[in-house]
Amino acid sequence: MDRNDLECPEGLDELGRKAYAAIVAELGRLGRTHTGGCRVFYSPAEWKARGERYGTDSVLVVVHDGGDHAAVFNFDYGCYEIMEDMRKVLEKVGCFVEQCTCWHSAVYKI
Repeated sequence: MDRNDLECPEGLDELGRKAYAAIVAELGRLGRTHTGGCRVFYSPAEWKARGERYGTDSVLVVVHDGGDHAAVFNFDYGCYEIMEDMRKVLEKVGCFVEQCTCWHSAVYKI
């Protein structure tokens, strides 16, 4: 596990922290914690400060460029079963995930 790459970003609200915890637990269950050296989680404020266009109104941003967790968030991988598992996990905490680009997704309140 690339622990530093999976750190919880500062500045998340309560729902963002719940989504973060749910995602990290599910990635661990799936054995998809190798990030490929990519920082995975950003707060919406950090994301906006970077000048990014998509995901700035979310509760959490998930970067999946280069990691084995990409298949959980990117439809191009065709791993619909594990994507559905993550959808169910996030739904339990009141969130859903939306793919923004081929390299990042955003988590929103339902």
